[in-house]
Amino acid sequence: MHRFCLAILRFSVSAWLGIALYFNLVILNVLDSVLTERFTASNHPGVYLPAYDGLALGLLGAALACACVGLWNAQYPWLQKCATLLIVFAAFGLALTNYVFVDRRILEILKTPTAMPAAQFVGLYARSRFLREMLLLLSAAAAFAAFWPVPSGREEEASSGTASGPS
Repeated sequence: MHRFCLAILRFSVSAWLGIALYFNLVILNVLDSVLTERFTASNHPGVYLPAYDGLALGLLGAALACACVGLWNAQYPWLQKCATLLIVFAAFGLALTNYVFVDRRILEILKTPTAMPAAQFVGLYARSRFLREMLLLLSAAAAFAAFWPVPSGREEEASSGTASGPS
């Protein structure tokens, strides 16, 4: 079971890292150009933000659940288990914070453009962009931690079922 969860953890974190990288390098530039006109008929932020948030919470939530289950075996050193779990938890928490406190407000503003002055909207959008960039860094760290190799010798111990204690 732990190998399956580890595979899902690695897949989820890697998939999310690719999506977040694409979003930060390509989509945010499109949103920045749209922001100069504030609201357009195509409403790009209203299209991209729900998909971004859905993928972030779905993939990072799966990664967090699998990290909780898949990392707790004798094969992984204690520090590696804790570091991976904490980084994935922090990435999920940041994605959830961005969704709850920033993106939902941006989407509400897009529905009623007169709800907030332009300066406040731009500040909210800048906060969202900063949180996405921090989430990208945390996601890269989570992928790095999830793919960090197990020290040699521990695999044999875990598969044979013998753990050598202090001599």
